[in-house]
Amino acid sequence: MTPIVYGTATTPTLANFNKRWYTPLPAGTKLLSVSNTNHDTNTVGVYAQDLVTINPQWKVLAGLRYDQFKQDTTDYMRLKTDVRRNISRTDYTISPRVGVVYQPTDYASVYTSVSRSYQPTGIDGALSYTARDLEPERTTNYEVGAKLDLMDGGLSAQAALFSLERTNTRLTVNQPSGDNRQGGETRTNGLELSLAGRPADGWDIISAYTYLDSVIVKSDGVEKVTGYPDVQLQGNRVPMVAKHSANLWLTKRFANGFGLGGGVSSTGKRYITSGERAWMPGYTRFDATAFYEAKKYEVRLNVYNLFDLNYTDAATGGNENGAIPGVPLSALLSAKYRF
Repeated sequence: MTPIVYGTATTPTLANFNKRWYTPLPAGTKLLSVSNTNHDTNTVGVYAQDLVTINPQWKVLAGLRYDQFKQDTTDYMRLKTDVRRNISRTDYTISPRVGVVYQPTDYASVYTSVSRSYQPTGIDGALSYTARDLEPERTTNYEVGAKLDLMDGGLSAQAALFSLERTNTRLTVNQPSGDNRQGGETRTNGLELSLAGRPADGWDIISAYTYLDSVIVKSDGVEKVTGYPDVQLQGNRVPMVAKHSANLWLTKRFANGFGLGGGVSSTGKRYITSGERAWMPGYTRFDATAFYEAKKYEVRLNVYNLFDLNYTDAATGGNENGAIPGVPLSALLSAKYRF
């Protein structure tokens, strides 16, 4: 298995995290805590949204959201006189949204929309001293799409083109030292296609395909690895974003209440770091289900990863120690009763 691939200036190498789940410690070893941090987050949000029907063909959607995001971090490993012991930050953001829908017929519609959102620093972890003065990252999404209902509404097809721009992104300068500042920009141009519904009696389908061209368009950050040339980040792909992904799920329900289903999901290659030195190979996984449905209850057996594929679902830090393996061959039996 090759969960992570390392590409350098010379020859790529492979890493197998199955061989290094942990390092055994000698008997009687006492561990000393090196971290004791408390992080509190309080969020208040208020929003208003309205859909206005101008006439049967035209509709306008407009909305506005206000957020207050307050963070407090206390590092108890530092002295009370250390300015890094208590860190606080509060952000206030306003996020607008507007969209227009044109519906020329009962079975077809097209739309366009623009929205803006924010991601405060520290939202994905404890607020750090080096990032305490960083403003929220801003995301603006431009989208145009269409929806078509087929077979008297039994099947729905959708398509969307979008461009997602992130500005004021955090730059980690001189990695891996961890110095943070802002000024970066990324752009993701994408396509989404989906088909869902009931094409025939007893048959259900859910399918989708996504293409993402995600690039760092502005950055003067540099990734440094001892023994290898520095890598400029501008122009590289955004980490953890696959260019291609798709899924398909089919379900067959029989007249006696029994049913079977199966599906496949596929994810393409993903880079772990902005320097594109390490990546996770793409994978294709198969799942299945069997169930019995009655008026008052339901019993279902789900089987995940039918062929016990070894793959990496996520990773951090650009090494196998931060790899998160995908779900192995496993099953879940559940029952549901309706009152």
